[in-house]
Amino acid sequence: MLIQTVKQGFLLMCMCMASMLLRAGHATARNGHTRVLAVGDSLTEGYFSGVAREGGVLGTTTFHPYARTLQELARKAGLEVEVVEEGVSGELVVPTMHDRLAGLLGAAHAAGAPYDWVLVLGGINDVGWGRDADTIFTGLSGMYKAARNHGARVVAMTCFEYNRQPGLHAPPPAMEAQRAALNAHIRAYAQDASHGVALLDTEALMKPGGRGGTTHDGRSMWCDLLHLTPAGYAHLGALIWARVLAPALGAKVEAAPAAAAAAGGQGAAL
Repeated sequence: MLIQTVKQGFLLMCMCMASMLLRAGHATARNGHTRVLAVGDSLTEGYFSGVAREGGVLGTTTFHPYARTLQELARKAGLEVEVVEEGVSGELVVPTMHDRLAGLLGAAHAAGAPYDWVLVLGGINDVGWGRDADTIFTGLSGMYKAARNHGARVVAMTCFEYNRQPGLHAPPPAMEAQRAALNAHIRAYAQDASHGVALLDTEALMKPGGRGGTTHDGRSMWCDLLHLTPAGYAHLGALIWARVLAPALGAKVEAAPAAAAAAGGQGAAL
């Protein structure tokens, strides 16, 4: 009887430890295969309105998701990584993105192919529609928790500044205040280690500045007030790779993107 009780106690302890490791994001990828889910709105889908300087035709729309860059960098590093892009242009966090993520995670679990990482970039559309930061963050934090309960490591990204390039209308002060408040919520949540969520402070790393943010080789990163150019999305993907995935997966990073270096210590808390 005593032996059986000890065995049961030991088994319970092992189960608890396994659960803690999983929820802390320390679960190892299945058979060396890492699955990454990038979820968000148009900035995840890679919305780009074609303009002459990028070789497009004014008024045309194409998509250049940062997930492509992540996938390519992982391939070059010789790693078995699958990046799934699930961005929906125009989507709000509350309620659709929040609910959609639950469906994506549930489907992955049912298929026996859960995600190891979930990258979340959302909220800017909610701000644009006049939602308050507290309401938006309630939805975002619910997404973080759902991904953690799924067993994935979670990366929370802040909302970029609006592009203040000449000729573009500046956002209303009230809208900018809600964006700043939302980013403060995201940072505070990630800085609380008990939540187990990593921060990639994309607001600090992706600065429009001057006549529009540029990559290290001078190509513009913004195509309008909010959206990026193909070069900008590629740059965002390179930042996520250099700051998050490469270090976690043991891949060598030859050089950090220029914007990341310029941001100094304001980058990801990983």
